[in-house]
Amino acid sequence: MATNSSIINAVKVWIFPGVISLLAGSIWYDLKEVKADVKQLMILTNINQTKITDLERRVNNLETTIYMKPNAQRTVLLGPMPSRYFIKEEELDINKYLRKKV
Repeated sequence: MATNSSIINAVKVWIFPGVISLLAGSIWYDLKEVKADVKQLMILTNINQTKITDLERRVNNLETTIYMKPNAQRTVLLGPMPSRYFIKEEELDINKYLRKKV
């Protein structure tokens, strides 16, 4: 009977580290996969942030150009704009463009 318990103890000694090694390997594989996914998401976030920044810059330039705001920061050098094409926001009179009732 002593030989059976010694065999069982020997098997336990070999199985326990093997199971722990398999679990550690599985956890390591999952962590590598999560790390790769996070890296991919960070790249996509940077791309989207760059697009948003570019769109903000374009809207700012367009608003500055249309309304000729002197205090607005221009991120791109724009040449002088002819005043006959653009109206200052303060001078915009919409009633002038509406039909007059007869």
